[in-house]
Amino acid sequence: MAASEAGQLVAVSQDLLYPAQTLADIKKVVADRIATTGPFTVAEFRDLVGTTRKYAVPLLEYFDQTGVTRRQGDVRVLGPTAGI
Repeated sequence: MAASEAGQLVAVSQDLLYPAQTLADIKKVVADRIATTGPFTVAEFRDLVGTTRKYAVPLLEYFDQTGVTRRQGDVRVLGPTAGI
């Protein structure tokens, strides 16, 4: 069975897969960041998780689609499935 079929990899976009545990870890970082200092921009998220904009935008779009975050203008706020 392929890793993505076993739930070990998650398709964030058509061309981008992440390990499920990595996404869970990033979700926790995002929820903690918003809970302590409020909404953040794409650039702040990029710096927070140590990636480039090329990967940050699809990650944030995935989190928006799954309800972890919600886009409000240029910032992200906690969504209904953020879990805090």
